[in-house]
Amino acid sequence: MANGLPSAWPAREVSAWLRTLELSQYAPRFEALGIDGALLFEITDDDLARDLGVSIRLHRVKLLEGIRRLRQGENPPSQSTEPDLSTNDSDSPAHFRAVGLRQVPQVSESHCDLLMLKALDGALLAQCTVVGPGGAIFGRQSTASDIVIPESSVSRKHCQIQYAAKSNQFLLQDLGSTTGTFLLLRKPIPLRLGQLFQAGSSEFLVYNVLYSPWGAVLALELLLYEGPSHQLVVSVPSQGLTIGRDQSNGFCVEDDPQMSAFHLRIFQEDYRFWLADEQSTNGVWLRLSPEGEHSDFQAIVQGDVLKLGASVFAVQQAKSALTAMCACELRPRVAVLLPCGHLTCEECSHETCLECGSQVQTRVPLVN
Repeated sequence: MANGLPSAWPAREVSAWLRTLELSQYAPRFEALGIDGALLFEITDDDLARDLGVSIRLHRVKLLEGIRRLRQGENPPSQSTEPDLSTNDSDSPAHFRAVGLRQVPQVSESHCDLLMLKALDGALLAQCTVVGPGGAIFGRQSTASDIVIPESSVSRKHCQIQYAAKSNQFLLQDLGSTTGTFLLLRKPIPLRLGQLFQAGSSEFLVYNVLYSPWGAVLALELLLYEGPSHQLVVSVPSQGLTIGRDQSNGFCVEDDPQMSAFHLRIFQEDYRFWLADEQSTNGVWLRLSPEGEHSDFQAIVQGDVLKLGASVFAVQQAKSALTAMCACELRPRVAVLLPCGHLTCEECSHETCLECGSQVQTRVPLVN
């Protein structure tokens, strides 16, 4: 890649950039139309679909997000009207903040009303957010969201996390987002009518379930909800099938570069069909609801991984926030400073936050 500004790239550098996104299949069309850096910055979703032949919506989302990041690289946060939440203090491996702490949280072996999310990818990369019992809304719009994710693929109000005191659980709900809220498949699950899941850039919908007169499941029908084979219906026989790019799969998706050779397996057991990840590179993701529809509440626990747009978050043990070192690097963090949301130890930051220098109005302990 050239060292010049992206807006000054010739067409060949734009093609090289497409390869970094693993979308090199579109490079010939970009080159044929002479898309250089200046034109790249003017591209819209409609241009991608109509003029550049990018028919897969998720590929358009990825391209537009990549263009946004290129623009961000040319315009430092100090010159931008949009806050850059992806920038972290270079002296600190992770930035901590807290939301939903309307009351003193509880942390014990049997009870915890704190949830910690660590951003593994996306605009908030490496940031850690502690969600308290007040819950949090995720979205692109700062006036409507507690956790702002500045990505074009994230809806204004994308999803929310609520705390259920009765069951001592945190619950995740999609708020009718355009691109969906996803949970990484960690173990085989039984498939149900209406289930949505993603493999690579392909999204599948359990479109129909065929039963015997005695109620046993005989077969499934999957609809390609999004992706290269959009609207294709795939029949899953009683013996099940595998899905991947290799031609020996029961269903082969050759033109999805984000799918593994053997990506997932659907099998029958106990008169039900089950979905399992075949140790794929990019994982199998369960979508909470279709576009524009609120989902049911889904319990999330330590070890879960959730995805919103290009952002990926790991659900971690809330008490691990207590063992992270304070900015003084001498003692663990045991309190949240408000309003800035940074975590601190018992002795530091009584009046001024060590990490950002802002005035401390109150300290919220993480342990009674």
